[in-house]
Amino acid sequence: MKTYLEFSVLGEITELKTKYKFIDINNFNFYNTLEKISYNNNNYGLLINTNNNSFEKNISVLPFYNKDIFGSFLLFKIDNDDNIISFKEKNFLNLLNKNNTFEDYSSDDFDLSE
Repeated sequence: MKTYLEFSVLGEITELKTKYKFIDINNFNFYNTLEKISYNNNNYGLLINTNNNSFEKNISVLPFYNKDIFGSFLLFKIDNDDNIISFKEKNFLNLLNKNNTFEDYSSDDFDLSE
């Protein structure tokens, strides 16, 4: 079974498993839109529900997606033929960490004597 992620409106991540070998929107009744995204030499499938604007705005942040998402959504890692590759919360957090660049500051950078 392959692992994928569900993101709640509040940003909670749940690992789910599927018996399906490839991503097909017809296998996930609640979602009506599949967006395929290439990012850093990887492919992702994002299942969202675009017909229901009554949902709250999702607070989750994806480094490769800058549109607003309402309600929960599903995130899959896929290959070029839409085959599902297991994608766990740990993998997602590693993806976020690779994108955050932090500048190193020392106390010499700030003049506190003013």
